[in-house]
Amino acid sequence: MKNKISLILILIVLFGLPVFAEDAESSPSGGQTQSGLTVKGGIWGLGGKTKAELEDKYFVDDLFSGFGFGQYNTSWSNTNKLYPLNPIGLDYYMSGIGPGSLLLGAEMRGIPGLDFSGYTPKYDFISLNSGGIGIHNAEMKLKNLDLNVGYQLAFGNFLVTPKFQFRNFATDFKESGTYISNGAFGFRNSTNNQNTWSGFIGVNLLYKINEASAVYFEYAMDSPILGQISSSGDFNKTSFASNGNFVVGSTTLIKKTNQEIRGSVVDLGYQHSFGALGLRVGYRGEELRTTYTTYTDVPLVFSSNGNVGFNIQETILNSIFYKGSTSTILQSVYITFSYKL
Repeated sequence: MKNKISLILILIVLFGLPVFAEDAESSPSGGQTQSGLTVKGGIWGLGGKTKAELEDKYFVDDLFSGFGFGQYNTSWSNTNKLYPLNPIGLDYYMSGIGPGSLLLGAEMRGIPGLDFSGYTPKYDFISLNSGGIGIHNAEMKLKNLDLNVGYQLAFGNFLVTPKFQFRNFATDFKESGTYISNGAFGFRNSTNNQNTWSGFIGVNLLYKINEASAVYFEYAMDSPILGQISSSGDFNKTSFASNGNFVVGSTTLIKKTNQEIRGSVVDLGYQHSFGALGLRVGYRGEELRTTYTTYTDVPLVFSSNGNVGFNIQETILNSIFYKGSTSTILQSVYITFSYKL
């Protein structure tokens, strides 16, 4: 943590914050800060990578299911796609408060009620077990909201804006698999829906080449204060298998989860203004490390011969492995348009 804080302090000295408009306010530090309201919208998905943290958790969970060899999952493959309106948001800079400008902003990656918005990757993978293979499809819908509070100072051509972010992550995940083996078949459906609020601290930095052109850099990480604010979630796994006249199945009966998200964000690129209209081309990478400090999964197992019981081994296994940290990776070149009102 100390190394990360030191990196931020060094970057504050070297760089400056993204600027989308020409309106500015004089600063006693020798430069000009922003003022007024700017709206923005972008396009995400030009190359890059979108990886779900549940891929690694499912791999371990499936491999050691029941404290034995369950199934071996291949890597989840997905195709790149464009995500319009990702992000959309606004920034309001309020001048006249001390030597700089107060920043109040919001960015959404995914609009509530619009399924096509946000990150919506689809995955395919194969599983191998002692009796046959499984063919799986998975889909993740990840939306997040960033509420930003910061303060901008100008030092000549450098603009520096330390900020605090209240970040909300809403994830809806579903997976289905069909199993085929000699004389038997089966299926599995699973879901994992989580909603988490986390606190991040960061700094926006920009160097103005001239009145129209600038280069920028942004770095943010999970905050040591108000890092994890709240979490709620729900999950379920249901499976069914048949071999001749014998049928066995299971479903999650008792469940409880508490998700924590930490991580880092790097954003850099070039921006150009055409009067009130602005254009930004950049690269953004996020690594969101996820743990489940509470993960209680008590499956009920039943069979056609009348046996019914709880799979306590699976309960113990999941309570251990889901506490481990795995990462959601979001990387892309993007284009953002802005307009100064």
